[in-house]
Amino acid sequence: MRELHGVLHSTILLKIAEKHSDEPIVRKLKDESLPKILMFITTGRYSRDAQAFANDFGMITMDEKQIAQALLSLEIGINRNMAGYWEIDTNALETWLNR
Repeated sequence: MRELHGVLHSTILLKIAEKHSDEPIVRKLKDESLPKILMFITTGRYSRDAQAFANDFGMITMDEKQIAQALLSLEIGINRNMAGYWEIDTNALETWLNR
């Protein structure tokens, strides 16, 4: 997150577009008429400073707990066992991730 300090949204988007120019979805980053939202996702946690920076920058963040909550609420990669408790279904999660 610290590496983004002082960098403009447009600069970040251009670097992504340059690095992945062969990807069809990335071409849309160059379209100035489309809205752009920056989102930073981590399987770890954000420090207070990192979260404050992201908020100031207008960036949406998602940490480990939010990822787990989103997957649970969308019922992605999980199943209820016989006792009614949620269990991770790694095959279903892999399938969802690779579609």
